[in-house]
Amino acid sequence: MRRVHPLTRFLLLLLLLSAGTAASLRADVLIEPSVLFLSDGTRARTFSVVSREKGPVVVTLRIRTGYAGTSAAAEVKTERSVVAYLSLSDSSFVLAPGEKRTITCQAAVPAALSQGEYWARILVHWAHGTSAAESGTPADAPAGVVGVVYRKGEAFADVKLVSAGGTRDADAVRFYVDLVPLGNAAYRGNMIVDITGKKNKVVYSARQTVDVYDRQRQVFEIDGSAMPPGMYHAVLRFNTEREDLGKEALPVLPKEYKIDFNMP
Repeated sequence: MRRVHPLTRFLLLLLLLSAGTAASLRADVLIEPSVLFLSDGTRARTFSVVSREKGPVVVTLRIRTGYAGTSAAAEVKTERSVVAYLSLSDSSFVLAPGEKRTITCQAAVPAALSQGEYWARILVHWAHGTSAAESGTPADAPAGVVGVVYRKGEAFADVKLVSAGGTRDADAVRFYVDLVPLGNAAYRGNMIVDITGKKNKVVYSARQTVDVYDRQRQVFEIDGSAMPPGMYHAVLRFNTEREDLGKEALPVLPKEYKIDFNMP
């Protein structure tokens, strides 16, 4: 299960909890790109919000660190937040059917800020209606998110595996790995997992992107029948060959971890 921040699971839970009251208000809106990279040389970037609905849609944008909910009071403080230095050209507007709105995100970062990478999230809420009053107060869980990354000076990254293991319930095994970023920037790369059992038989393989901003746990759910009690060997490989990041990728040498563990 992927998390760009520890926020991801929390937001998904909020979406499920609010589905009964908010699902009918959700609209079909396209947001692109999903990440804005800013720097001392490029302090402004744009993103677009496009309505694919048949009626008007009210869109509300909020800049948050992105750890919990949409209120400033609910957020976890982090020294790597760039929220205080960001502004948007528009934060509330109505989209007609098929209309596209381009929003500029501007950063005013103080010169004294230490080198490294800082981040925030633009939480995008939308609901059917012709005015903010008609659409009501946005639910805590945003319907879309635009990541904002600000790189000041030199940024470097790496990742470290700090623990791994597995748990079993009635029908499934959950293999987990705990990761932490190294350096002054988030680690963005790929993780390849291969688990073998007796006679080196592969019982599970997975490949996914990982965006490690702070300590996080990645969990892989495996059919319990494929992993009966016994000893297993896991190989974890990391690389930063990410086409989606393009020139914004921070290259890191590939690394590999090998783990032997007992699955009761």
